[in-house]
Amino acid sequence: MVRYTTRRFIGYIVLYHPQRRMGSVLSLVAVGLVWGVSLLVSVPTALYSVTISAVGGDGAICVQMWPIRQYRASRAYFLFTIVGEFALPVLVMGVCCVLVVRKVWQRILPGQRTDAQRRLLARSRRKVVQLAVKFFMFVVCWGPYHGVIVARDFFPSSSIATGAPGTFNIFYIVEAVAMSNSVINTLVYVGFNTSVMAQLGALICLRSDRNARRAVVTLQSYRATTNHEDPRAGNGTPPPNSTRRIRTL
Repeated sequence: MVRYTTRRFIGYIVLYHPQRRMGSVLSLVAVGLVWGVSLLVSVPTALYSVTISAVGGDGAICVQMWPIRQYRASRAYFLFTIVGEFALPVLVMGVCCVLVVRKVWQRILPGQRTDAQRRLLARSRRKVVQLAVKFFMFVVCWGPYHGVIVARDFFPSSSIATGAPGTFNIFYIVEAVAMSNSVINTLVYVGFNTSVMAQLGALICLRSDRNARRAVVTLQSYRATTNHEDPRAGNGTPPPNSTRRIRTL
């Protein structure tokens, strides 16, 4: 998300060229940096994660248990993850989103606008709206999760830290909401991408046409089978076992 937002910021604000793309080398460096930092950050989780019996002995749960002598290190690690994974990205993305929105919505094209210019402006605004929606959903999904982490690790008297009833349920709910951000980003991308929506619409229409054709073929086959079993069904003659109701005046 930070890479996507900063790329939009550089394209619209610094270079003022929405269609500019990152080079292959720079993209590989960015991807490698993201994966490298992610692996380093996840090392303590792999080292200190253990499974313990749940309350009442019903099942087991996975928790991080740091040694007592590394108490300060654990606090520093969780503080680093909160700042590096949420607070700093939100600050950077928020500033970039505000500047990009102002730049795109206040753009004034010289002269008379053509249809091509209107389409280009509409496409740019649609991309900016997509960026703002992704940023908003990032804050909504990950904010409660990091809020619970802060209450658990830096406020010992809170109900989250003391293990009040329902604490684990709250944590798992906010964690599920945070992980759903990836799915939401995919849905937002599909919803704002006109090409993808057009392909989905064509696929749905094609499937509907196939189902309709299949229903017509099935109905025709049924009629053909009925006529084949009873030759008199096609000339209006009722079958021998059928009864005819006679209306008397």
